[in-house]
Amino acid sequence: MRMNIPLARVLLLCIGVLSLVLGGCNKAGEQNELPTKTEVKTTQGNTGEKLFQEHCVRCHQDGSRMKAIKKQEDITSAMRAPKGSMPKFGDREISENDAEVLAKYVFFSILFKR
Repeated sequence: MRMNIPLARVLLLCIGVLSLVLGGCNKAGEQNELPTKTEVKTTQGNTGEKLFQEHCVRCHQDGSRMKAIKKQEDITSAMRAPKGSMPKFGDREISENDAEVLAKYVFFSILFKR
C-alpha cells in the first residue's frame, strides 16, 4: 500500500499534535508541571542546592573547576573517585541518593547554564 506524500505528512502531524496534547495533561486534565531542578529532595529533605552549599561551595562557589564534566554521571564519579586536590566523598559523607540529587542540581542548575 502506497500513501501519497501530503496525506502521510498530515497523518504524522496529527499524531504529533495528539501526543503533545495528551502527554501534557494528567488524569484530572490539569497541566503537568515539571519540578525545578532545585526542588528535588532526598529522603532526609535535603535539596541539591543545600547539599551543594554544605559540601561543594568552598571550592566551587562560582561553578569553576568543573570543566571536565560532560554529563551528570561525571559529577558522581568525581565525588567518589576524585582527581587532583578534590576530597573524596564516600557513602558516609554523601549517601548514594544525596549524590544523585546533588549531581542533578550541579548539572542542570550550574553547568547547564554556562
